[in-house]
Amino acid sequence: MLLFTKRSLGVIVAMLTIGTIGTAHADARFSYGVASGDPGASSVVLWTRAEPVNPNADNPVSLQWQMADGADFDTLVASGTGSANIEDDYTFKVIAEGLAPDKTYYYRFIAGEAVSPVGQTRVLPEGQIDALTLAIFSCVNYPAGLFNAYEAAVREGFDYSVHLGDYIYEYGAGGYATENAEALGRTLSPQTELVTEADYVERYALYTADPDLQALRAAAPMIMMWDDHETANDSWAEGADNHNASDSEAPEFGVPWEERRDNALRVYFRWNPLREPLSGNLLDYDRSFEFGDLADLHMLETRLQGRDVTRADILTALRDRISLYLGGGDAGLLQLIADGSIAGSNKEAMQALLTAGRTAAFTEDESGLAGFQDAATNIALLSLVTEAMDPQRTMLGENQRTDLLGKIKDSEAAWQIIGSQTLMSRMAMPAQVLSGFEELAPLFIKSVLGAATAEEQATLDAFDGQFEVPYNFDAWDGYQVEREMILSALVEAGTANVVISGDTHNAWSSDIRTASGELAAVEFGGPGVTSPGLERLFQAVPHPVTGEPVPYAEEAFLRYVDDLNFANIKDRGYMSLRVSKAEVETEFHFVSTTASKDYTVETVVHTARRSSF
Repeated sequence: MLLFTKRSLGVIVAMLTIGTIGTAHADARFSYGVASGDPGASSVVLWTRAEPVNPNADNPVSLQWQMADGADFDTLVASGTGSANIEDDYTFKVIAEGLAPDKTYYYRFIAGEAVSPVGQTRVLPEGQIDALTLAIFSCVNYPAGLFNAYEAAVREGFDYSVHLGDYIYEYGAGGYATENAEALGRTLSPQTELVTEADYVERYALYTADPDLQALRAAAPMIMMWDDHETANDSWAEGADNHNASDSEAPEFGVPWEERRDNALRVYFRWNPLREPLSGNLLDYDRSFEFGDLADLHMLETRLQGRDVTRADILTALRDRISLYLGGGDAGLLQLIADGSIAGSNKEAMQALLTAGRTAAFTEDESGLAGFQDAATNIALLSLVTEAMDPQRTMLGENQRTDLLGKIKDSEAAWQIIGSQTLMSRMAMPAQVLSGFEELAPLFIKSVLGAATAEEQATLDAFDGQFEVPYNFDAWDGYQVEREMILSALVEAGTANVVISGDTHNAWSSDIRTASGELAAVEFGGPGVTSPGLERLFQAVPHPVTGEPVPYAEEAFLRYVDDLNFANIKDRGYMSLRVSKAEVETEFHFVSTTASKDYTVETVVHTARRSSF
């Protein structure tokens, strides 16, 4: 379809400069651009912010909005009036209705003599559709780098943008990926971690002032869903990594988790071109988009509605569990007893093990502590894997899951696309490989190059068939029974299926199979726009011939993870999905740097074919 071509999007980018014309003597300015989103069959949401020129003014800003079928606005197809109020941070949204499918519209806002930039939008297509292009984004850490991926996408052209979450990050100065903030001119505002409504407003204002993000928002309709960082890291229904219900009065936050969550969601809806849920409950935001007979896009909400407590990546999860055993007092003992019972160990044995471990830690007995850690690791690992297979464990909650399964069954589109924040693929590998990445790194590289000795190759081969564990329990690997329900429904529907995901900051392509081995979907996991990937954890090792750094973790994942076809853990960027009746061609676009506007784009293509299902 690609009605928003490179040429037409270029016109829109040029028009972004128009928003300041005539504002020198105006009462308002449009410093945050315009946006559209949540397209329906005949309507779309339009957004802007009319900022008073007088910072002390708190009166409403009167607005006129206009929509036309040409960029010259000679013929208006819709228009109206409204006001931007201080209660909404002077943001303004309106739903433009009565629009025709397969038609490009232009829109703008006027406040007195001030005229906003021009945006370009459309509603959902109807009937027989032959082609569709989606630009897919996730994981956007402002201080980590420039939004080159947004700029590259606008230059390339697309029909709709899809944001899979981590649209902002909640960390304060000195937090995750902020080490280069000053050098890049990307310092945070506010400087503290986000908790209050005012905090989130200030952070959204910082992001939305970015010219590359403004260009993306103006270029085409946005389809969005939050992940965890729009609220707090590793969030779930009743808390987050560092803000759970049990410590809601912790002095560093001073508010209950529910209040912080609601602050974040109110601002998320206020600053983005989104429809509030009809139920009035902002958590009820899972929804689907029908692109004619070509594709149905199901956007899941996997964090706040019904998710059971989340676990981190395997190494962090093990560290946290063992730390709880050693330093958690009675709670640590009870957890070890419970975990030990899964492995068939009795209460007395666990009490003795923990006493020995705590004594070794207190006396700095390294040998004794190592022995405890080995035993405790095996117990914790079995407990975590068993928990992940609990049939009661849910990421979606019963209501959302039931709704999704019904939509999958009823879909008549050629393709079903599942928008999942986290990876749905099975990403498991031998436990000894996960725990020994650094020691095994040179062998991975030599094996790929065909330079490994017979003994070295035998070392790697020996891990095949050993006990495997997921590398990330925060993803669908931590909710395995519910995942199987979805995969089985996709197979039974008889459609061709694609899963798009973000969260990891890395790029992946995998086949997703049911427990019985049937192909249910192909997953394309997108790289982060700026957030660092696994290269931050697994440093590259020198090439044995050239000495150049090689990201060995990619080779380890490809070597041991079943059905993984592609991995890139070192580059930032975005994905394009080019959907036709026969195939979904996914282009992974990698920018050469996020530290400078002098960058290039490398594209890698992977394809899912309808005939494979």
